[in-house]
Amino acid sequence: FFMPNQKNQDIVNKLAEILKDSNAVILAEYAGVGANDINQLRADVASEGGFTEVSKNTLLKIAMEQAGKYNPDIQMFLTGQNAAFISQKDAFAVLKKLYDFAGNNDKLV
Repeated sequence: FFMPNQKNQDIVNKLAEILKDSNAVILAEYAGVGANDINQLRADVASEGGFTEVSKNTLLKIAMEQAGKYNPDIQMFLTGQNAAFISQKDAFAVLKKLYDFAGNNDKLV
């Protein structure tokens, strides 16, 4: 797959490195969630050893392929405005942060 610009290549390489050591990737649609709320969620996820990545779905797919984490079953979820929440430690702790956030913000699906 050809990526025409260095910025996209850098995003994919960084994301692939994070994904290599991951034990879970959780996708959530975030359309309509405010920037301040996303930043707070990022911090909450990071406090549990997780990473939040908001990037183009195509770049996420390429990074997952490079990291050996891609499964074709996920393709149907790679549409719309997604955020990837990546766990490298306790996947359930990251999921709990997302669950708590979604309970107060119905825009995160």
